[in-house]
Amino acid sequence: AMSFTQVFPQLTSLTIPEVSTEALVCVCKQYHQLQPLTISRPYALTDPAITALAQHCPALQQLFLRGTCGISDRAIFPLVNHCPGITHLGLSSCCRLSPNGYAQIITGLKELYYLSYYTTAGVVFYNTTSTTTGSPIASITTP
Repeated sequence: AMSFTQVFPQLTSLTIPEVSTEALVCVCKQYHQLQPLTISRPYALTDPAITALAQHCPALQQLFLRGTCGISDRAIFPLVNHCPGITHLGLSSCCRLSPNGYAQIITGLKELYYLSYYTTAGVVFYNTTSTTTGSPIASITTP
């Protein structure tokens, strides 16, 4: 039987329902060219998984994580530092990210066009272009 990596050696886009930290690290080590990645139920992911993702997938342009409380501000610096080309970022229910973590995202990801996240207070959505800073993210709207 052929392995997943033998069947899809040039994989650049991936959507998966759930994944452990260990499995995501293995995927990232194999598929450096991933650009969009969506994990719809990343409940078990932690900061080391996002750090590995950032280090091994520098071409990442879109990342959507829906439903994890295992990711904190510590995962943001590697993401901003290693994946500067991120244009779309979805962080639904990442309850351990603080306002400082989101500020680091907004100021660090210069190509960011879309950022959305859901908190217990509701939805915060960014999707405009700044004329003062040149950064694509200009406004914060809260419920």
